[in-house]
Amino acid sequence: MRGLVLLALPLSLVVLASVGCGTDERRETPVRVRVPEVVGWGEVDAINRVVKAKLCVSDISYVAGQPVSPSLVIEQRPKAGALVRPGLRTKLFVSVGNGTGIGAGINVMYLGGGETHGECPPTRHQFAAPPP
Repeated sequence: MRGLVLLALPLSLVVLASVGCGTDERRETPVRVRVPEVVGWGEVDAINRVVKAKLCVSDISYVAGQPVSPSLVIEQRPKAGALVRPGLRTKLFVSVGNGTGIGAGINVMYLGGGETHGECPPTRHQFAAPPP
């Protein structure tokens, strides 16, 4: 029959061993959402799609001189497919057509800006040069 071996350790070593060894803290992975593709979409549908993805539309720039039908999104930032935090402010560039004035499809009410979408700050509307 084998004998039983007892090991006596000072209490301070036992406490240190249980506190200092391999902490099991788990960090939460930040929630990310994918930026939807809205280039080629109409302005209102694009805004709705961005908001549905839990993002904000902070700026809409109306761009003249583009060979694209009025009121279509011609550029977006950030780019489609990017993984970003919910609530991120996005920017849309919307065509006003080939002319220099407001295209037939642009909702003039929007030019004042200030509308909000859910928890987002008011959207700014402006005329701008084509995106670089």
